[in-house]
Amino acid sequence: MELDVEVFRQGERIMRVAINHSELTIGRSTFNHLVLPDPSVSKTHARLHFHNNHLILTDLDSTRGTFVAGQKIRDIVLRAGEEFQIGTFTLRIVRRGEGEGLPAAPLPHSGDTAARAAQGQDAHGFINLIQGLLDLTAVVGVTDLKAVLETLLEQTMRLVGARSGFVVLSSGHGLSPVLTRHGSPTTTGERFSRTVCFRAMEQRTTVRLSSVDDLAQLTAIQSLVDNRPALVLAVPLLDMETVYGVLYLEGDHPLPGLFDEQPQLLQDVSTLGGRALRVSLEQRQIVSEKERWRWLLTLSSDEPDLVRTSTSPLMQHVMKLVRRVADEDITALILGESGTGKEVTARTVHKLSSRREGPFTAVNCGALPRDLIEAELFGYEKGAFTGAETRRLGRMELARGGTLLLDEIGEMPRDLQVKLLRVLETRTFERLGGNETIRLDARILAATNRRLDEAVGRGEFREDLYYRLNVVEIRLPPLRDRREDIEPLIHELLLSTNRRFKRKLYGIAPEALSALQSYTWPGNVRELRNVIERAFILETSDRITPASLPFQAGAGATTATAGSPPVQTLEAPMPTLADYVTRQERQYIRLVLQRLHGNVTQAARVLGMNRTALHRKLRQLGLESGD
Repeated sequence: MELDVEVFRQGERIMRVAINHSELTIGRSTFNHLVLPDPSVSKTHARLHFHNNHLILTDLDSTRGTFVAGQKIRDIVLRAGEEFQIGTFTLRIVRRGEGEGLPAAPLPHSGDTAARAAQGQDAHGFINLIQGLLDLTAVVGVTDLKAVLETLLEQTMRLVGARSGFVVLSSGHGLSPVLTRHGSPTTTGERFSRTVCFRAMEQRTTVRLSSVDDLAQLTAIQSLVDNRPALVLAVPLLDMETVYGVLYLEGDHPLPGLFDEQPQLLQDVSTLGGRALRVSLEQRQIVSEKERWRWLLTLSSDEPDLVRTSTSPLMQHVMKLVRRVADEDITALILGESGTGKEVTARTVHKLSSRREGPFTAVNCGALPRDLIEAELFGYEKGAFTGAETRRLGRMELARGGTLLLDEIGEMPRDLQVKLLRVLETRTFERLGGNETIRLDARILAATNRRLDEAVGRGEFREDLYYRLNVVEIRLPPLRDRREDIEPLIHELLLSTNRRFKRKLYGIAPEALSALQSYTWPGNVRELRNVIERAFILETSDRITPASLPFQAGAGATTATAGSPPVQTLEAPMPTLADYVTRQERQYIRLVLQRLHGNVTQAARVLGMNRTALHRKLRQLGLESGD
């Protein structure tokens, strides 16, 4: 059963997609097969799939629901001609080859009167399609441009009656096809004329060759002699005066006369394809197969900025505060649960400040033994204590001209809190065992996952130091309160981890993304990073699937009430959350240690911990580095 789905908005058709997959997912996210860019559509909204030769429409727990004949549905069988509503869109199921502007077979020749009438009808549908896509891509930030290119290629091939078609990418490495379609079952491979493509790019205009009018040119190009096409069409894809590629078609019939009657059609194809190809490249939606690895290496940085990547309103508010703090050389207190990105936020403050050229130094006050924190912060002179055989500079001195982060400040002993308070007030300090007064030339940032105000009330933290540190408070929301950030964070982590692991994972399956968005994330962004790195170790395909996740996508459903985070309900019997997290920690740490042959230093780096903290975690979990 060959069916398509047509998409309408405000009564006008904007696209048509073939239901060729074992399933076709519909939603706002670009990971879906059919993308509907509208806030009223959930990221993964609904699914079409075949079962026993019946087409089933399933709502995937969308926010606003899926409707058939005005009724909200969960599962329903659809037939050709029936419609359903998702957000502001109406979708209609049609048989393959039926419908305006979408002929099932190559167009007849233009000499016949009935054929010319059919072409005019098809041209009208094609014009509506192109205009709808042009309108749709006007908001390029929320549109799946790869889907637009696929639709443009497929429908242009159908209208022309082409036997093969390519979207060819132009880059510094030459020409490379990024999309390929074959209208004839006997046509295979990626054979196209580079000579014709380069000519279209150089002339910045459509190149059209036919066996009747351009026989000499066709026989002069060896690849065309081998293929013997009756028509060669190469449309340069331009946007803002730049050629990004070529739409290349070969067919067995001359170009339909409607293109001579309406030359603007090819200009619209050029504009639409150029815009879609440019933004697809910018948004990392499309890239040639042989350039993927080089592209990832070019765009990846050693450490992703997981703060500025976030787009949720909560994190946008945090970024506004970060920019204000960065402009002034003041002390700030960064609060948030473990794993929310406190150190990353501190690094962002440093990068945006006037001290960006100086060093960024971090001290974890909770990971150092009590008697070493003072020496680590202030440094010491030779002979200051047993074992002090040479002078050593402390972190406050090493941070000169830059930023010093006091992480887990709530774990600092009270006697050292007094010394830190004096440093903040006088901006001077002395090394242990020394008499030289050293001026502090560093911005101080502090971070903790503890409620310092409550610690002050219990007498565990000095009130005067709390107010000295808390000139400006930056509070980071947990990941469960900003689920719209999960998808962009995954993209950013994929880029950086591709470089570090020397592997190729280019995306995430919709069902895996849904599972990650439904999870409660007690470990926040740090746990998300670990899940992505786990997928790089276990995944066998080129994208993340549910098989490589530490929890199953189908193990439970996500329910939520207004104003509260979704809660994952799992099948009983299940362990408590604390037992589950501990078990997953033990399993993942053991996996990393096995892969790294028990090297604790490298494992700590992969896990985002220091070596001392990992040894402590191993003892807590009852593990040894050799296990």
